[in-house]
Amino acid sequence: MSTQVIVSFIAKEGSVDSLQNRLTDIVANHTSTFKGYISAVVHRDQANPNRIVIMEAWESPEDFRAYMGSYSDEQKAEMGENLQEPPDIKILDINLN
Repeated sequence: MSTQVIVSFIAKEGSVDSLQNRLTDIVANHTSTFKGYISAVVHRDQANPNRIVIMEAWESPEDFRAYMGSYSDEQKAEMGENLQEPPDIKILDINLN
């Protein structure tokens, strides 16, 4: 069974394009190299254009958590400079009922 992860970012005013480009680059060149990674797509919310959402699929929640652990506090702080608030992360099991 795989795990779906939804990560939502709210960009500071005027920085959404930069944030979207950076997240797209991270997914292509960093996220995709990790054990357990299946896929990820970066979306922009039509109702709130400052909101970027990444829909990710991982083999397990542990694989996703290991990936998140790869970021240093400095990298997290640098990303946070473009955000209004910390990212909202949801880890969901895929239910096949």
